[in-house]
Amino acid sequence: MSDAVKTVHDPLHGGIRVDSFFLSLLDRHEMQRLRGVKQLGAANLVFPGANHTRFEHCLGAYALAGRMAEAIGLGAEDALAVRTAGLLHDVCHAPFSHTMEEVMEQQTGLDHMDLARRLIKGEVPTYRARDADLFGGYDSMAEVMAAQGIDPNEVCDLIAFPQTTPQEQSLLTIDGSTSYFPSRDYIHQIIHGPVDADQMDYLVRDAHYTGVAMGNIDTERLLDTMQVINDRIVIARGGAPAAEGLMVSRALMYSSVYYHQTVRVINRMLTKAVEASALDLHDIYLWDDADLTQALLAEGGVPA
Repeated sequence: MSDAVKTVHDPLHGGIRVDSFFLSLLDRHEMQRLRGVKQLGAANLVFPGANHTRFEHCLGAYALAGRMAEAIGLGAEDALAVRTAGLLHDVCHAPFSHTMEEVMEQQTGLDHMDLARRLIKGEVPTYRARDADLFGGYDSMAEVMAAQGIDPNEVCDLIAFPQTTPQEQSLLTIDGSTSYFPSRDYIHQIIHGPVDADQMDYLVRDAHYTGVAMGNIDTERLLDTMQVINDRIVIARGGAPAAEGLMVSRALMYSSVYYHQTVRVINRMLTKAVEASALDLHDIYLWDDADLTQALLAEGGVPA
């Protein structure tokens, strides 16, 4: 693999440097599919600018995961794993993102995070049968990671496993003093935590493309005040207003965008249309928005 490095220009994060290993992941068919999966489902019918995709979000999460790893002083090996998890965390989102999540779970028995684990390891098909001549014979992403010295199990655990709570951490109390057994859960919190790379990207990105003002957060302040105490990522006192701002922004984005009444009606209509169809959706996690739209149109008629 070459040592090429490219800079991808992002409207939120500016120039994102992507080296040869991550370029090889971005170029794979599993990731390229996400260019056709809208981040906010059919919300663009209400917010016309909301045409951004899961591909863009994954690239942003990768960038922020790297910056968080640097902020808390992760070693090179752990930083590589967490950046990989940031890039791949949404690789199995269904068409129209969360709109089809329930349908996908009914068809596969798995949510998008558990499917990501299996997809990365090559335990489920990574392409549709129609594309066998293009993608047949590819190594699994797990094999590509292993060749670079990255543990695919660690990456999958960062994506799919829930974080521990303070009450679940191992404690040892002797003579009134409490010690914590290191769980290294702070690494997992970069992907899934109260202040993580995923939501720091999607809140700002979704606000940017919908045009609402509720998702603006002080990312720089959060990163500057981030530290690890007792295996938890915490924000120093000076970053408390930025952390509070994130929580408020998240609540406002849910009420203003994600749970917008008309958006929810549109998404429900789409879900009902899919459920009323006779489509074989066992591999829906390999479809994009256009695949599903065309398949529904080909069904003909108007669902009752």
